[in-house]
Amino acid sequence: MTLSLSLLGSFQIMLDDQPAIFATDSARALLAYLAVEADRPHRREALAGLLWPDQSDQKARSNLSQTLVRLRRAIGDYQAHPPLLLITAKTIQFKATSADLDVVRFQTLLAAVASHPHPDPANCPLCLERLQQAVNLYRGSFLQGLFLANSQSFEEWRLFKQEQLHRQAMEALHSLAGYYERYGLYEQAQTAAERQLTLEPWREEAHRQLMRALALSGQRSAALAQYEQCRRILAKELAVEPAPETTALYEQIRAGILTRETGLQSSEVGLLFDYLRRQHCLLILDNVETIMQQGNRAGQYRPGYEVYSQLIQRFGESEHQSCLLLTSRERPQGLARLAGGTSCIRFLHLAGLAEPAGQAILQRQGLSGPVNAFEQLVGRYSGHPLALKLIAQTIHQVFGGDIEAFLREETIIFDDIRDILDQQFARLSPLEQDIMLWLAIEREAVSPQLLKSNLVKLEAGGLFLEALRSLQRRSFLEQSAAGFTLQNVIMEYTTGRLIDQVYQEITSGPISIFQSHALIKTQAKEYVRQSQVRLILEPVTRRLVANLGQPPGSLAPSYPAIPLMSAAWPSVRMGRLWPAAVGTRRCACGRCRQDISVLFCEGIPIGFGRLSFIPMAGCWPPAMLGKWCGYGMSATSILTRVCAAMSVASQATRVLPSALMA
Repeated sequence: MTLSLSLLGSFQIMLDDQPAIFATDSARALLAYLAVEADRPHRREALAGLLWPDQSDQKARSNLSQTLVRLRRAIGDYQAHPPLLLITAKTIQFKATSADLDVVRFQTLLAAVASHPHPDPANCPLCLERLQQAVNLYRGSFLQGLFLANSQSFEEWRLFKQEQLHRQAMEALHSLAGYYERYGLYEQAQTAAERQLTLEPWREEAHRQLMRALALSGQRSAALAQYEQCRRILAKELAVEPAPETTALYEQIRAGILTRETGLQSSEVGLLFDYLRRQHCLLILDNVETIMQQGNRAGQYRPGYEVYSQLIQRFGESEHQSCLLLTSRERPQGLARLAGGTSCIRFLHLAGLAEPAGQAILQRQGLSGPVNAFEQLVGRYSGHPLALKLIAQTIHQVFGGDIEAFLREETIIFDDIRDILDQQFARLSPLEQDIMLWLAIEREAVSPQLLKSNLVKLEAGGLFLEALRSLQRRSFLEQSAAGFTLQNVIMEYTTGRLIDQVYQEITSGPISIFQSHALIKTQAKEYVRQSQVRLILEPVTRRLVANLGQPPGSLAPSYPAIPLMSAAWPSVRMGRLWPAAVGTRRCACGRCRQDISVLFCEGIPIGFGRLSFIPMAGCWPPAMLGKWCGYGMSATSILTRVCAAMSVASQATRVLPSALMA
């Protein structure tokens, strides 16, 4: 006969795999008390006073005797050999050594972890397994739902044990979440943190653990949302704001920076390889780029994580029976040296899925439509599996499953895709970001020489090659026989950043983007210029018109209006320049041959001829009106002269657009 008692959570007793039937809560309470306090016999008068304190001694003892009979029938004690209960005239004791009691197993597992002779349970697989088994046993509060209204003594005992076991479970879950995070098992860390919040929604440490687990697993938006949920719960339950460390963690995640201890020491690498020589193991390090440095240090480990280089080198140079699998958007430096020849290190560049495989993903998400729509959708996202899954959800939720309607929107960057790319772009150095913007302007693959010639701020050629190599290690670039370009999703994202920067600088100032980037290149092929107009200039125009309104129809209804305004007298009625377009002009100074961003104007009388265009940045030689180069007057000086020549305001120092049309 097998007896199983589950007291963590609702009261459940199984006898030979069948539920035991109890007639009263008093019988349940008596069994629970005897089973948990089984280390000693209990006097009958003490048990009677515990369960029936408001009754006379004689009545209480009579109730105990009747309840004991019902209890023995329910658990099969009359048929058990030996009996489950040791009963004398004066005492009763639970003696079922063969019975399975979840409370005993729970506390035994935790005691084994606490007594195991090592400084850190995280280094002991057996202890981690024991902790996980313990928290799995904890289904809920001790004797949840069992309540004796007329026995304050029993309720005090139940609540005391309930709080004691609850604290032990919370500490175990907290430890597990920390250990799992330490070893990069973010899904398990997330589960442990969520269990804590199910039991205590106001537990701020668990909110922080969940935020970290989400952020480190790439779910940045969910991590930020968790902070907001933490704020709401703390305000509602405790009327307090989150602790400074919680807010600091939120700011780190929002900025795309999240530091953590490596958890891997040099001495432990040796211990690990002793084990790997004896056992077949597969080790997976996912998202390795999260331990890489930002800026121009691509492929180099952040301080405190250099020991991972030793780990990888040992895998490549030592004899063992195991395999290490790295996944990363950024290739660690030193791997190329170890690879090749007879080395066991191999690189696999993950390209986008072919159209049939991408279509299969979309169809599994419940989408349907014409074949050409699937082909266009897969091609637009370069076969990226995660992107295809995310857009399938959007097509369902926003477009009612209509793929063609989504394609007509011509918007491919949103929500989680943007969050991921924001985080990756923030890791780039300023020079790397400039290269990305120029590749978005070029719209097609270009040679390194042409790309380098675009960089007007470049100080040394070596920096360019280093930045280009860094972008390759970070998997931002696609290389072909024609040169370097961006894959579709990265191209769209970078173009969006360029448009945002141009718009913000024109509306808010200061204007600096035109000092380094031309939005249209006069030497580009015709179809490329058309693409630059449609995908860069026109979106800027639409945003400006939407925000600032149309220009006055009586002046030049088909041209953009840019008022030259004085910072000193913003209320004075100013004159206007009417450029036909924003574009580029090849400098004709004879000393440089650069494409310069300019405003092509409708002819402005300024007293000494008609100005054909105005430079948006840099310098303008006073002897060469309309021919800009890097030698001479500043753009601010030129605009001030234009203002003075138009009798608008000699102190005008900035340009603020009121509307811009294509």
